[in-house]
This record gives sequence, structure tokens and C-alpha cells, in this order.
Amino acid sequence: MAPAKFECTLCGKSFTRRFALERHIRTIHGGESSKCGFCGQNFNRKDNYLRHLKSHHQQGGGPVEEVNVNKTNGTVDEEKLQTDDPSSENDEVDCFKEEEAINGNLRKYSIEGKGKFIFDPLSYLKSKDDEIRSVLRKEVLRKHIKYYLTMQVRFKKQKGDAIETTEPHFHGRCHILLKPEDIEQSLRESVMKMINSFIEYQREVSNWTLDRVLNVNIHIASYIPIKGSSYLPLPAKLAKKKAIVNPQNNDHKCFMWSVLAAIHPINVHPERIINYVDHTDELDFSDIPFPVKVADIPKFEKRNDMSVNVFSYERGILFPLHLTKERGVRLVNILVINEGEKSHYCWIKNLNRLLGNGDDNQHYYCHYCLHGFTKKRLLKKHIPYCQVHGAQRTEMPCEENKWLQFEEVKKQLKVPYVVYADFESILEQQHGCQPDPSKASTIKLARHIPSGFT
Repeated sequence: MAPAKFECTLCGKSFTRRFALERHIRTIHGGESSKCGFCGQNFNRKDNYLRHLKSHHQQGGGPVEEVNVNKTNGTVDEEKLQTDDPSSENDEVDCFKEEEAINGNLRKYSIEGKGKFIFDPLSYLKSKDDEIRSVLRKEVLRKHIKYYLTMQVRFKKQKGDAIETTEPHFHGRCHILLKPEDIEQSLRESVMKMINSFIEYQREVSNWTLDRVLNVNIHIASYIPIKGSSYLPLPAKLAKKKAIVNPQNNDHKCFMWSVLAAIHPINVHPERIINYVDHTDELDFSDIPFPVKVADIPKFEKRNDMSVNVFSYERGILFPLHLTKERGVRLVNILVINEGEKSHYCWIKNLNRLLGNGDDNQHYYCHYCLHGFTKKRLLKKHIPYCQVHGAQRTEMPCEENKWLQFEEVKKQLKVPYVVYADFESILEQQHGCQPDPSKASTIKLARHIPSGFT
């Protein structure tokens, strides 16, 4: 016996049970639905609508009003479309998708590709500039962050009767944000990096045409800048070099004491801060809190007409952490040493001695790559080329690893090995008796003698 069918008189859809038909009429054809005032999505159930607002528009700010849709004719109730902000009628707010991990220290905001600009990446990024800036501003007001942008697009091409697609990602530069004023410049650089990568990709691939922009993502991580604090003893390897003055302070002003030690060098107990107390008024630290962060050093340089390089020491290796862009009269080299969560600034009074290997040969070291030269004129000639690349460290090969050769041949091939062989043969006629039909039916007519191959 066929099951009874209950048919909807409004749309003609059939159901096997009556309560299913009643639920269909109640949710689809009856009453009013809820429409998101941000992204325009309709919801038949109130709980789904509220869940959508909580998960997608929690960071949007401002009042969120429910828009009711008449399900009979599909029209919108104009009275309930109004919000407390009159200007919001013409404002287009994106539907953000937010994800987080590690107790909120990692966040990802996704903007889905919608609107009339999705066919031009540059125009689309410009149209989302305000939304991206508002997210970054909200995050940087809460804490210091590192961030980078990614854009995913879809390319397609015709191959026979089928259409192939690919969806690459384009990354912007990674930036550190310590205050809202840094957003504008970093955002401009990130957008240009993505657009340049997009253009380069189009040059390298063939026959692929842009279909649309799929999404733009904002990847954010918490950033805890390095900053100096109270006194820490030098590691034994550095102490025996006699090239560092380590201020023995019990406050958080080790950066100030290190700079003063460089400006007013003394030979007897230079580590004692009592020698520099009378000179503290010479430096301008206004709006620069103690302990001084590495990110605040450029501000200090401009206010004091001074150039400061900062180096760090970890696991027996010295490397540049901040290299000055100022060309002041006074150059000060500072070392940061770390012990757990504590950091401490010291003054490097002789960088060449600190980087030297202790032999009798004098070397002059580059601040940018820490490479040594036997003559000052060679170092002077080297620096204009090296400073273009910023902070780095040259690592020379050791005795066990002094030969450099290409070994990843398999990465050049789609499969490890492919062999194509074509043998050329000379046919030699064969003559013999007819085979016994009861045992075999093959007649040998010729013999193939290899004569060559390719």
C-alpha cells in the first residue's frame, strides 16, 4: 500500500506525514522570516538568525536590527528596516567570518567576495579598505599585533569541452602594529604586495583568465615586543671578550644607562650607573615608557639625533635585531641579552672585538651582515651594497659542510625516473621446417637483431 501523500496547496510540495506538511507551511509560507541587516541573509527560524548574528557580526559594532520579510509576497517591512543610525541605510557592511586559536592569540577574519568589484582585485581591495582598517584598529587598540593579508582568487581556462579552474592565494607583507597610526602605511604596502604578486602570476601562467575574487583574509597574531629590564649577568663567552659594558641597574632603565655609558665612556668601573646619574637630563625620553621596547628605538633616535643598532645573542650566536636608518653624529651599538622572560640592554663598546675570534689578526665587521674584512677600505666599499638588504647574518661553511652541490634532482621531475627507449632492429629471414600442428602453431619468419636505440 502506497503511503498517503499530503500536498502543500501553495507550492505543490508533497509530504508523507501531516506534521511535516504543517511544519513546512508554518516555516516557509506562514508569518515573517528574519533577515540579517548586515549581509541580507534570510532565516526562517529565530534561533538560527540569533546564532548568525552572534558568530558573524559580533565585531561589527553599533545596533543590529532585525529585518522582517513577508513570506507571502517576499516584500520587506519598511518600518522595521530602520536602525538607530540614519546613515546606516546606505552603508554596506561585510559579513565577517572570525576564527581564533590559542586562547585568542591567533585570529583570522575572512571577507567573502561579494559585490560588483569581485572581477578586479585592486578595485575589490580598495572597496574593502575601510572594513580591513576597522578590524586592525580594533585589534591594535587592544594589544600589539602582527598581521598579514591574503587574497584568494579563481582563474579558469578552456581545455577542450571542459573548463579547468585554479584558486591560488596571494600574500601581503607581514607587519607589526604597535599603534593605530601605523595602519595606513602597512596596509598600503600589503595591498601593493598582493597586487604585484597577482600580476606576476598572470605573466607566468598561460591561458588562465580571472574569474572572480573569492575572499580576503586578515591573519592576526599577538605580538610581545622585546624590551629591557633590570640587570642580568653576561654569558661567560661574551664576558671574556671584554667588549661589552653591562650596567648594573636595579630599575628598568638599562637602555638609558647603556646609551649614557656610550656617550660618556670611562675606564674605571664603567658598569656602575652612579657614574652617569648627572647626565640623565641629556636624553629625551618623553612619550617613551620604560622599559624601552625595540620598536620605540626609532622614536628615540629622531628625538636625540642619534643612531642606535641593536643586536641580540641567543644560543651562542650574535645577530642584528634593529639597524638604524638614521645617520646621526653619534652611533651606539646595543646588545640585548635574555633570560626567560627578562631582557637586558648592554653597551657594545667594541663590536670588532666582540665578533673577532681572538687571534692577532684585526678584522672590521659589517653591522648589516656581521661579515669581517681585513681592511677598513674594503668594509667601506661593502656597506653601500649590503645595507640595501637590511639585517642579516653571513654563515660560513664548516669543514664537515664545505661542499655545496645540487642534490634534489627528483624535485625537477613529476616522477622520480622516466625512461623512453626506441630500438632499431635488422630483420633476418628464418628458414626451417613446418611446426607440428599438434604441438605448436607459430611459424618463425624473421629474427630481430638490435642495431641501435634512442
